[in-house]
Amino acid sequence: MQALIEYVILLVCCFCLFLVGGCDLVTASDTNRDIIKTSHKQIVDRFSLNSDEASKYYKGKAVCLSGSIDAVYEFGTVVIATDSKDIFRVNFAEGSRHELMNLNTGDPITVSCKKVSNLYLGDCEVMK
Repeated sequence: MQALIEYVILLVCCFCLFLVGGCDLVTASDTNRDIIKTSHKQIVDRFSLNSDEASKYYKGKAVCLSGSIDAVYEFGTVVIATDSKDIFRVNFAEGSRHELMNLNTGDPITVSCKKVSNLYLGDCEVMK
């Protein structure tokens, strides 16, 4: 039953991303990685249930997350807030940091991150 509920939640989130335009790409721009449309909460929940399984699941894949900018820091760190009040940090790759210069607090943003763990989202880029 729990698996069915999680599946329905995942479908609803994917549908919502589709409606707002979220992640239009199927693969990351510089590789043939699969992009998983998800939320930060879903990532945290998956790692909480079984961190080994979650590590295997995300290995070699990128994740796509959307929200609005809460803060932009030096050295490529952006804090993103979602409508559900979930707040998380993403770290941008050095080559993508130039994209951060035009970001402002409150702007909507969708990012693709290639490094995923229970505490870290890294090597991110802004999705266009």
